[in-house]
Amino acid sequence: MSMSETTTCPTCGGAAHIGRTVTADGAPNLSAVTDEQKSKKIGQLKKAFQASRDKLEKAEARIAELEQQLSDAAAC
Repeated sequence: MSMSETTTCPTCGGAAHIGRTVTADGAPNLSAVTDEQKSKKIGQLKKAFQASRDKLEKAEARIAELEQQLSDAAAC
């Protein structure tokens, strides 16, 4: 289950996954989100964020390199 399929439990106020099935009264089944699941998701997000930052830094370095080449060519 993804973290986007979560809600606040009306009973305890904690984070809960929304189940695909419903109870007899029509309410969706909820199951608690564990600290392990939260930690795993945070780790995944940190890894994705770092990968994006690395790509951005490479792109910025390449842009600076190209700008330098352009200014060198214009000076000739």
